[in-house]
Amino acid sequence: MKRITLLLFSLCLAGYSYAQEVPKADDAQKKVGDAMSSKDLKGEFKEGWNKASSFGTTLNMTGFSQSWKQVNTGVVGNTNLHFILKHQNALVKGKNIWINDFEGQLGFQSSGKNPTTNKREFNRNIDKLFLNSQYGRKISDKISAFAEGNFISQFLAVKDDESETKRNIASAFMTPGYLTISTGIEYRPADYFTVKLAPIANKWTFVSNKNVIYDTETGHAYGVNIAEGKKSLSEFGSQLTLGFNKEVVKNVNLGFRYNFFKAWKDTEGNKNKPLDHRLDLLATAKINKYLNVNFTYIGILDKDVFDHKAYNNTTPKPTDPVKSSWQSASGFGIGFLASF
Repeated sequence: MKRITLLLFSLCLAGYSYAQEVPKADDAQKKVGDAMSSKDLKGEFKEGWNKASSFGTTLNMTGFSQSWKQVNTGVVGNTNLHFILKHQNALVKGKNIWINDFEGQLGFQSSGKNPTTNKREFNRNIDKLFLNSQYGRKISDKISAFAEGNFISQFLAVKDDESETKRNIASAFMTPGYLTISTGIEYRPADYFTVKLAPIANKWTFVSNKNVIYDTETGHAYGVNIAEGKKSLSEFGSQLTLGFNKEVVKNVNLGFRYNFFKAWKDTEGNKNKPLDHRLDLLATAKINKYLNVNFTYIGILDKDVFDHKAYNNTTPKPTDPVKSSWQSASGFGIGFLASF
């Protein structure tokens, strides 16, 4: 099995993250990460079991002296450090393929020293635990049927220092945790572009930490009715995923994954909820076998993770708070990766 070179990146803001493959110099058209057709598999997997692992870091630094006049007074720069561990195994038998992925990411950001202790502090800006299991069967040269399940959460807890009560956890492991099961059809008109339609999908949101902060007006945290003692929310719906990954010019790769989830009904009795959107975009320039310069962008629009606190502090109020609550994070850095 050929080595899969992954891009590692740092984010400037807190939020979810997504890692995609970085093409080798001689790969004119790198496959999208969730490819399933036998045409794509010929260059990636052999018949039987296939395994691959990787570990790497990304470092991004900016700095200014206190006397530098081209930036705001007091700005001293920031440092981002990001770690990633990924493992994949795949079983191929004829027209059938079963792919399992594990991905763990942990990143830290520092923007200066603590004014009280005068020591540099590092706060987490990336914390991701991702598991995915996918079965696919080829129907024709461009069409495959698939069934997929994935889980996403984080490793460590994040506290809100402004909280005046013991309910001070902003997020933690399984707070939230997302489990999505879906089945449908994938259409792949080209090696670098895919459309996955899952008319049947169910998403579960879990909030298990008893000290999680929830919105006092709605009683909800991440869409779960914490005020009534509930710890999960189930949403039945459909989803569409678009994927693109191609070397647009020599050694420069552009990739994105756009997911739409439409909840037709949830266990709270809500029907025909607004679309949930997620965009993961990645542009990379290859330096050598182990180093890449990269830019990433992540955008999320989800009614259930709407930031009521930020909305309440906004003046004037947006006419449609849900549609105006697009969350984004971006980053630029140099990544190192070792595959084994």
